[in-house]
Amino acid sequence: MIPISSGGSDSVYERIGVVFVFGKDTLTEKIINKSMRDQAVKVGADAIIYARYKDIETDRYFESFGSAFVDFDWAKKQGTGNWLMKGRPVGAGLVISYKASQKK
Repeated sequence: MIPISSGGSDSVYERIGVVFVFGKDTLTEKIINKSMRDQAVKVGADAIIYARYKDIETDRYFESFGSAFVDFDWAKKQGTGNWLMKGRPVGAGLVISYKASQKK
């Protein structure tokens, strides 16, 4: 299972992209984590770091962690122009892959 952390990582890693989960504020952290993991598994990620829940500002999140979506086709279906999404994100995380020397 891919670990999810609200902080960074002490290991050397490469950024793969950002995952977002959109839905109602009633979604639990467990459901949000499952959705983020499902997206991360598709791209062979090792971990999700800087996870955030509920009141997430997409623009600010991208400024901090990069503007690449993990699943760009999915992102395009959610909205158009300047990363405009339908609704508000209730979960977000930076998907990473550890450098070969760091993999266990």
